[in-house]
Amino acid sequence: MLKVSNSLTTLAMLKVNLDSNQSYVSTFLPFVLSQFQNSSQLEIQEVQDSISENFKLRIPLNSLRSLLEKARRKNYVYRDGEAYFPIKERLKNLDFENRRSTAMRQQNDLLRRLISYLSSYHDLILTEVEAEEALFNYIRQRDFDVLRSTVFGSPFISDSENQESNKKLSYNIGLFVKFAYESDKVSFELLDSYVKAYMLSQLLIFEDIAEVDKPFSNVEFYFDTPFLLRLLGYTYPEYFNACEELMTMLCSEGCKLCVFQHTVDEVVGVLTAIMIAIKNPTQKVGGEVGRYCMNNYVTPSDIELTMSTLDERFKKYSIEVKDTPIHIKEYELGENELRNYLQANYHYNNPLAMDRDIDSVSAIFRLRKGKHPRGLHECIAAFITTNSLLAKHTYAFLFQNEYYTHFPLVITDHLATNLVWAKCSNKFGLISKKQLIADAIALTNPDEMTWRKYVEEIERLRNQGRITPDETLMLLYSNEVRNAIMEITQGGEIELNSKNIFDVIFLAKERITNEEKVKLINLQKKLDELAALKENLSHESQKVESLTGKLKEEESKNISLQRIIEKNLNAFSKIISFLIIALPTVSIAAAMLELVPPPYNYITSSILVVATFMNLFTGFKIIDLQRKIESRIFGWLLGKLQAQAGS
Repeated sequence: MLKVSNSLTTLAMLKVNLDSNQSYVSTFLPFVLSQFQNSSQLEIQEVQDSISENFKLRIPLNSLRSLLEKARRKNYVYRDGEAYFPIKERLKNLDFENRRSTAMRQQNDLLRRLISYLSSYHDLILTEVEAEEALFNYIRQRDFDVLRSTVFGSPFISDSENQESNKKLSYNIGLFVKFAYESDKVSFELLDSYVKAYMLSQLLIFEDIAEVDKPFSNVEFYFDTPFLLRLLGYTYPEYFNACEELMTMLCSEGCKLCVFQHTVDEVVGVLTAIMIAIKNPTQKVGGEVGRYCMNNYVTPSDIELTMSTLDERFKKYSIEVKDTPIHIKEYELGENELRNYLQANYHYNNPLAMDRDIDSVSAIFRLRKGKHPRGLHECIAAFITTNSLLAKHTYAFLFQNEYYTHFPLVITDHLATNLVWAKCSNKFGLISKKQLIADAIALTNPDEMTWRKYVEEIERLRNQGRITPDETLMLLYSNEVRNAIMEITQGGEIELNSKNIFDVIFLAKERITNEEKVKLINLQKKLDELAALKENLSHESQKVESLTGKLKEEESKNISLQRIIEKNLNAFSKIISFLIIALPTVSIAAAMLELVPPPYNYITSSILVVATFMNLFTGFKIIDLQRKIESRIFGWLLGKLQAQAGS
């Protein structure tokens, strides 16, 4: 029976099968048929075990049953009870050995190129076996082992499956991928083919091969904060391209793309924090988004524009903002238990971020309403994240607490791309190339933990006066610094001590080009401008406060003057009112009693008659005359008192 010693060869053979077949099912059929060439009969479990042993490829029983049924319809085998029997004449016509030879030739060519590159450029000597294993681990490095449970059956069984991956090798493979992309197109095309083959193999975990063509347009995909920030452009172009390509695939398939409102709130919170940090030159700007903003001179106004146009940017990708579904006791996930699990197994730097993730995971669980989907097309809702640790620990929690559903609640953007691409691979031939570059960028840059330790060391050295403020700026924001960190640590996560921190500093200074020095000088100028602007704003604010105080003081004086005038005017008003009422009354009484001799008695009567006619025909009222007199007197008194106060 044919023996294949490693998984990379299986990928190479899958690649050759993929080149010669249009059907997804037909890509795996040769592996099944090859088991019958030297066997008289096999049962389905024996076929599965044999493929697993010979090709490191484990096909789930449901999918294997579909493949055997296809082989039977094509008259390669026939079935009697639980056993399958080969039709030897038909199997003789298969070109399996030729396909295997082609696959091995292509694989050996790629391995030679890899070994030559590492030896020539990095003084790293690898055997073919070591190079083969390193390359395969690179191709699958963003997976997580928990998804390879015995419930599904593992699609690939690596000899080092349970061992920690060699980060130094992964880092160097990442460098090779970048080199191949720029200078060795043959190697890059072979790598691209292997990634495509691996994508196809991943579909076996989650889908019955007979149902692979079923649509998944009824599935709602929700996205996490880091994914959305990358999609908004706050990241390396390679990451943005990979995210946008996934969105393009999902849109083309008519999928429902969504985001929870609490995730939108978190996006705004992250951008607001970075905007505040940029405005304050003394405050550190951390994280992938923060470093991108500083290295690319993103201004606070740029961030404000993004936040003010979030709705339009989401609509561009057909993303709908949805409220978190209400809690229903029947579909509760157990949020407190999940929180305790994550606190014990995955230590968040930001507790608020953990709460947001738990809200999202439990919301997806409620949206599925207790159903147990077998594949992507049945899962109703799924949460897509860039955080593989969140996906891993969520899956582990669900599995151990019997909340387990066959299709995970949380999947990485990488795995989502694999699964979606495999379902519509004829439309997106370039997708794996973008993933290859994105993966290489990720492996050749320090992770968040290493970078955080590095920043702390730089801050400590600055506080001790061992490096200048200008050097601090350079060592935090130069692109060469990240390269230096990776070269010194070789992709590891070691503690940065006084020795290797200075190794990084020396190497970074040595490699910074004049062009980057100009960029750093411009960055410093921008920071100085922001500091000057902040100081000017502070002075202007003090002036405004002083003027505000004076205005309040003047306003207080005016209020006091008004109160004095109003008090005096009230008394004067009472006198006028009394006279207006008393004088006509006295005049009428005097006339009636003939106390006023003629012709003076007619004057009073005439005044009253004129006032009466004016009231009837013009609306004139004596009370209006009173108010005009009071207003004139009030204005005159206010002017006098203000003049006295001013002097």
